[in-house]
Amino acid sequence: MTDSAAKVEPVSAADYETAMEFLACGRRGAGEEEPAASAATPAHLWWARRGRKPVAAAAVVENPGKTGTLICCRASAPPVEAQALVRVVRAVSIEALYSGMSLVQCMLRPHENANVEVVRDAGFTLLAELVFLRRPLCRSDASAEAQRDGLTWRDRRRYGDDELGAVIAATYEHSMDCPGLAGLRDVSDVIAGHKATGQFRPESWWIVELDGKPAGCMLVNDIPISLTSEVVYLGVTPGFRRRGLARRMLRLAAADAAARGMAWLSLAVDDRNAVAKALYLSEGFRRTDSRLAFLMARSAVDAPSKT
Repeated sequence: MTDSAAKVEPVSAADYETAMEFLACGRRGAGEEEPAASAATPAHLWWARRGRKPVAAAAVVENPGKTGTLICCRASAPPVEAQALVRVVRAVSIEALYSGMSLVQCMLRPHENANVEVVRDAGFTLLAELVFLRRPLCRSDASAEAQRDGLTWRDRRRYGDDELGAVIAATYEHSMDCPGLAGLRDVSDVIAGHKATGQFRPESWWIVELDGKPAGCMLVNDIPISLTSEVVYLGVTPGFRRRGLARRMLRLAAADAAARGMAWLSLAVDDRNAVAKALYLSEGFRRTDSRLAFLMARSAVDAPSKT
């Protein structure tokens, strides 16, 4: 039997619970926990069925900053049909993009070959392999206030979004970290997304000035349940690179987090960014995980089909 017999459509309110149960079961693999993301309420939910039997399902959860996160069945999990899943993933993602999202993203483990093929066939492009790093914090980190010397640090209570947006935009120039994201969203949406990552801490969002000019920014939020502070974004403007500024910013982040009793400092980096990875490793960060980040942008898709 071929995929052509499977009907792809949005899930009705009456079938919502059934579709969500199928989506959760289709994502559960041997020896793996059901993903927490399935507990979120999706803004968009589609499936494919043969008669009344589901054979594929996917959802997009809306996030702040006009982005969506794709959740879909594991392509290799019975009774999921991979070709039907391709059609469902594409349909739900395009619907989400035309509802006002700028991009839909999907994070997969490198070994999830079947799902990598599905999202590629559905029209997603690989942004980067993101490497997740963290380092333990200790009492001595809290005494690193000397990293402030020679720099002017202004936290979020001393500047507005327009100023922060201008600094972030400047740091994107010739960036080696996920350059494919440039221009896909307004900077205001980027800031909204950063605020929603973990617990927003305005006092730990810094614009850094050197010689009276904005030299970069560092945005740090908390994940209280794991006693982790996360460097959500760190960027240096082109004229101030290769001067050790990023290292000083990291050390201040560690000092600030340690002084507040946090146990870990974490961040993510594009695996291709060798310079940044070398810096993080030299500062005591160690790799904990990695994900392939795929995305579909509104600018890259046609209007949704009426069929």
